[in-house]
Amino acid sequence: MPSTFTPWSRPWILVQARNSLHLDGGRKPLLILLFVLCLAFMAVWRVFFIDLPTLPDKNALWSVGRVPGIAFYDKDDRLIAVRGAYHDKATSVEAMPAHLVNAFIATEDRRFFRHNGVDERAILRAFAANIDAGRTVQGGSTITQQLIKILVLSPEQSLKRKLFEYRLARQLEQKLSKKEILELYLNRIYLGDHSYGVAAAARTYFNKSLSELTLGESALLAALPKAPSLFAAESDLGAARARQNFVLDKMVEAGFVTRDEADLARTAPIKLVRRRALDEGGAAYTLDLAQAQIRRWLPDAPPDLIVRLTLDTRLQVHAEKSVRDVIARSGKAASVGQGAFLAMNRDGAVRALVGGTDYGKTKFNRVTQALRQPGSTFKPFVYAAALEAGLSPNTIRLDAPVQVGKWAPRNYHAGFSGPVSLTYALSQSLNTTVVRLTREVGLDSVIETAGRLGVRSPIERNYSVVLGASEVTLRELTAAYAPFAFEGFRTEPFVIAEIRNSRDQMVFRQKTNAESQAIGADIARQMTFMLRNAVQSGTGIAAQLPDREVAGKTGTSQDWRDAWFIGYTSEMIGGAWVGNDDRRPMRKVTGGTLPAEIWRLVMEKAHEGLEANPLRADNGVRLTAYSSPRAALYSEIAAAFKPRPVPVVEAPVQEQLAGIY
Repeated sequence: MPSTFTPWSRPWILVQARNSLHLDGGRKPLLILLFVLCLAFMAVWRVFFIDLPTLPDKNALWSVGRVPGIAFYDKDDRLIAVRGAYHDKATSVEAMPAHLVNAFIATEDRRFFRHNGVDERAILRAFAANIDAGRTVQGGSTITQQLIKILVLSPEQSLKRKLFEYRLARQLEQKLSKKEILELYLNRIYLGDHSYGVAAAARTYFNKSLSELTLGESALLAALPKAPSLFAAESDLGAARARQNFVLDKMVEAGFVTRDEADLARTAPIKLVRRRALDEGGAAYTLDLAQAQIRRWLPDAPPDLIVRLTLDTRLQVHAEKSVRDVIARSGKAASVGQGAFLAMNRDGAVRALVGGTDYGKTKFNRVTQALRQPGSTFKPFVYAAALEAGLSPNTIRLDAPVQVGKWAPRNYHAGFSGPVSLTYALSQSLNTTVVRLTREVGLDSVIETAGRLGVRSPIERNYSVVLGASEVTLRELTAAYAPFAFEGFRTEPFVIAEIRNSRDQMVFRQKTNAESQAIGADIARQMTFMLRNAVQSGTGIAAQLPDREVAGKTGTSQDWRDAWFIGYTSEMIGGAWVGNDDRRPMRKVTGGTLPAEIWRLVMEKAHEGLEANPLRADNGVRLTAYSSPRAALYSEIAAAFKPRPVPVVEAPVQEQLAGIY
């Protein structure tokens, strides 16, 4: 008889029966009966097994039937949050504690290594126990059968599904080794609270890696397949203790632990650290952004994703608190309802993103979705265009009345300073000088420079844009300052570093940001020189850090509807914004007040423990051997008589800015 019996496709017994019909008449009735029985067997087999599922190939078994879920980790591989089912990274049996593996074997399938997928002895034992008790008190399913339920079968209870389970369990034992079956089972089993697999459960209930689990904790996890809601009430651990004792007794019976070891595990304290206590908080804005990007980049993504974000959890939490605290303290008096913040490093990795003061009230992300007028934070793009046109930070231009068509912009303080350097004009946020510069270098040049630096939103060809009338997002405005900070190189902010599935296979990796030279390194250093001056003695004084240089620019839109501070150090760049979602005017809040304060609070935390490297700044002056000694002498004299810096208040231009060409 063939080794593989197939009841259809001309089975052996049917062929023999057909051939026997040609034998002597005395045997024909018996053979006819045999033939009829074979046909009946085939019919019954087809009824039960015609729709028998096919086992996927070996690799597909890890993802088939998996409940969708995404686990988010920060840059240091700390779990931030889980959305949907929680699948941790797959762990090999060798990497699991022996007492954890033995706890599951002792409880679920003690003869696991001695059967071929179905344990007839266990079935008979369970049947007898259930008859004796008059109800179902024991099951006979093996680990292999349980795995089949997880992978390919529906949860319905029927004779047909049970037959499927038996047959598929035997097939699985032929397809995989015992070690592979056990590994797949321990990584796929549902253990309550949206957690799948022992690694996820260890994080969920104890906030531990598998290698850190004690014998008592392992026994508790092994109790969960029969009671996934065992830890539903943390205040009542009686049921959990009772189930733990049951598992430990089974381990003693199986010879996996001694009675003394089990007794010691029973008395060890149980400390639950629930995963759901992890509050997404303000990081939820980033998680929404990451999920949207995953849908766009990986439309056929596997259901079990492990996403490593660029966020620094310590900084993220501090940034959320800083925005909330400043708005809570000053918001009512200043008529400010919202704030946002973004910080990224040189390669564009976002370390903190706060899309608003309360994600629970509104999921609108004010870093990436809110288009607002940037006010004077747009002015550096004018000065960058002027430097590219051949001017320098020391170039003198007039701060005096200027008119474009019927529009005559004024400075916030009604007076004019006369001849001023470009450095002074930018640091004091003079409106008339920047309009004169725009006429000199050309509006088209300014718009082109802003786009090259990173402003992606449409910029109208309108002179009002140089005073910040064209709307931008905090994300793009912060990124557009990056070339000033980093030697002229442009970089795009990103929040996802890499994506893996639960088998630790890479499915997406953020490419190294392709740095493109947006402006020359010499222009960037000169812009840094001017923007540093704006913080040292201009409108950005409130953003100063005690131990390192800062460069940046304040901005306030018309009627105080928006206030900004965009600034950077040698290590990091950040942007802060405050305002109201309904565009209601604030009470004279400028970029040099609340936004600069938020920026300073976050950046002080961001730079803790970092070396204070100076900014790469250059005033554009090229000294000869003859002029160098004189310049040094004049510098010493100027330093001796340098007045103390006086804070400068910045406010938006009061005239209507629209429609000026």
